[in-house]
Amino acid sequence: MIRAIFLAGLLLLGLVGVILLYRLSMRKIEARKELEERKMEHEERKELFDDEDL
Repeated sequence: MIRAIFLAGLLLLGLVGVILLYRLSMRKIEARKELEERKMEHEERKELFDDEDL
């Protein structure tokens, strides 16, 4: 009985760990996408600004 509770606890702890790792990796991917979008927007604005100076 005690073993079953212990193993269930370990299983639950492992599941929580996997979920946290998944959420962390998804946040990292979203941050990269957002950074890339900002970089592209910055380059577009820079090109427009350079065109206006001519």
